[in-house]
Amino acid sequence: MKKIISIILILLVVGGVVVFLNSKDNYDSSKYYFSKDNQTIDFKLPDQFDKSHSLSSDTKLIVVAFVKKDGHTVREYLKKHNPSLLEQNHAYFIADISKVPVVIRNMFILKDLKKSKFPVLLIYDKKISKSLDENKEGIMILHLDNKVIKSTDYIHDEKQLDKLFKK
Repeated sequence: MKKIISIILILLVVGGVVVFLNSKDNYDSSKYYFSKDNQTIDFKLPDQFDKSHSLSSDTKLIVVAFVKKDGHTVREYLKKHNPSLLEQNHAYFIADISKVPVVIRNMFILKDLKKSKFPVLLIYDKKISKSLDENKEGIMILHLDNKVIKSTDYIHDEKQLDKLFKK
């Protein structure tokens, strides 16, 4: 019985240390921004490897997932295609992870995203998330011309993503 209690205590201590080490938020909000002024948009956001990405004037599409289900839909679609599909189409994929607790984000989400062969820009900041006027009912597609939003669509599945990238 003492061995079982000792093992449980050791597991609790080790588990506590792991959670503690993964509870540190490494996001530095002073390094990144997102601005949407009427129809003009600009940003500097980190990807899953903490590399900064800034919106360029030749970007044509921004694909934004606000909820887990939509993020998985986009990632599964992109995994099936050439890793440079986004770059070839002058597009960015942005995932909103601002509502996820830091421990879960660090222990699971970021580790999983680092397996992707394409950049996933990340929204850590709830203020940035709100500035997009997110619609929880689909994947937001922003069509751009020189950083100006020409139109906004919402799609829901890989077939619609295929139509978007096959244009």
